[in-house]
Amino acid sequence: FLMTRHGVSSSATVKIQGNATDSWASPTVDVTLTYNIEIMLNRWSVNQSYRYWRILIIDTNNSNGYVEIGRAFLGTSIAPERNFTNGYRIETVDPSKVETSSGGVESTDEETPYLVFSLPFENTLIDNVEIVRKDRGKTGDLFICCDYDNELLTDGKHDYSRYVRFLSLPNYSGSHLKRKNFSLDFKELV
Repeated sequence: FLMTRHGVSSSATVKIQGNATDSWASPTVDVTLTYNIEIMLNRWSVNQSYRYWRILIIDTNNSNGYVEIGRAFLGTSIAPERNFTNGYRIETVDPSKVETSSGGVESTDEETPYLVFSLPFENTLIDNVEIVRKDRGKTGDLFICCDYDNELLTDGKHDYSRYVRFLSLPNYSGSHLKRKNFSLDFKELV
């Protein structure tokens, strides 16, 4: 489970719950998420297959008087066989425009900054990458968790877990049949 761009306050209780029936007195799955201002996530070590799922948010101290969630995802995760290499690049792009008049006065058209990720992989199996590429293509959206210690942590504190799309589709190089060198390039969706 992953939730981002939310308006939940730091004192809120956020739970992901799953159950075989639409009865919530004692759900089979009842996980309290660790608060993070950017993204809140949980990954189970074994697949969960329940018919009913819900997000329970108790946020009595929310100064807005309401709760909003930009994006939420519940489903399977796919990971490359290996971590990306040290040559990775994460860049902030600010598409805002600044124009200067002939008199020297600046006017701005402020837009929302976003991140661009370039994650290089070497000698890595492409099977899982191909599943995602075929399913999402260049226009489909997905979540990424930049997994710098070869384990998807459930602490909700990943600085670079984001809602993205492929900026470009992977190009493979290398002489092995299934092991290739490639880069996964993503653009954050805001």
